[in-house]
Amino acid sequence: MWVFQDRMTRRPVTAGTDTQQNSGEVHRCGFKVHQKLRRRAQFDRVYRTGRRVSGRHLTLVATGNDLGYCRLGMAVSRKVDRAVGRNRIRRLIREAFRVRQFDLPAGYDVIVTPRRGWVEPPFEKLCDELVDLVRRAVQEGPNR
Repeated sequence: MWVFQDRMTRRPVTAGTDTQQNSGEVHRCGFKVHQKLRRRAQFDRVYRTGRRVSGRHLTLVATGNDLGYCRLGMAVSRKVDRAVGRNRIRRLIREAFRVRQFDLPAGYDVIVTPRRGWVEPPFEKLCDELVDLVRRAVQEGPNR
């Protein structure tokens, strides 16, 4: 696993070391299997009980969980792009989540959907939008 010295640069630090973030806390950047929403029942629960918020590039649905960490699910429609484009969108969203996971409030399940007419934003803007949307969804509480 690569660990990055700065969240937005690609300069690797030796594998196995920790990253130092602005808050002074030491974190490892990673995206483990338990951080994914994988089953249909998990997605259904988020859609049924979650709060939906939209930004310029993403639509997000979030609801609480009892796990103490965030989990990510993605729903990328075939209407967005061809397979290669959809996979790139998934990789970008997954990387944004991985890099900024410690900036997100803990204990939420999040489903991210790119909006129609997706034009790839700069990575930093995508990261900022993801964090902003999760925070908005958490502050506004349940939608349904």
